[in-house]
Amino acid sequence: LTVTPLGHLACDSVSLASLREEWGSPLHVVLARRLRENASEFLAVNEVGGTRAEIYYSYKSNPVPGVLQLLHSLGIGAEVISEYELWLALRLGVPANRIVFNGPAKSTAAIHDAVAQDLLLLNVNHREEIDVVATVARALGKSPRIGIRVAASSGWSGQFGLSIGQGEAFTAIKQVHESGVLQLTAIHCHVGGMLRSAQQVLGYVSEVLALADRVANELGVELAI
Repeated sequence: LTVTPLGHLACDSVSLASLREEWGSPLHVVLARRLRENASEFLAVNEVGGTRAEIYYSYKSNPVPGVLQLLHSLGIGAEVISEYELWLALRLGVPANRIVFNGPAKSTAAIHDAVAQDLLLLNVNHREEIDVVATVARALGKSPRIGIRVAASSGWSGQFGLSIGQGEAFTAIKQVHESGVLQLTAIHCHVGGMLRSAQQVLGYVSEVLALADRVANELGVELAI
């Protein structure tokens, strides 16, 4: 921040007072230059080493179209959790194969749109949702790529995903695999809370990888995580 000759705060030489006069208050301002620099720095780190992660931006974090368009221009995909967010991603020109659909409260209409659009991945949050997706897939003659949200022994649990330790996660994975219409593709996991140590992260990841190994050994399916 700097100060203009009139004594107003300015950001990148733009008077914040003039922005307030134009747009009103309260006003949230996103500095595009800094956003682009931060995203580019993050992507550069991702290029180091032998394994490259795919990056998808959470629309619920900031659904302002200008912000989303800037991030997509850098090659970052879309992670959506609602019918509106899916509509917005498609409206902004994000290819269906660059969209991941998550969320614990998807409507049937949203699931229908996701299956119809052949998204990269549709992550289900609970077993009841599997039957809904399968019914929609059969009606549309589609075979959507499905991920299962799982809950490890640490981090968020309860309504967020299916328990690995209690066997719910593997049961749901087997249900998808045996549906005859859904493509078992991925495990979706979110540790939640604060990450206080590398050991905590390793413990969480190890539990999820052990589940992936079980799926590979018993069902013969290699999953993305």
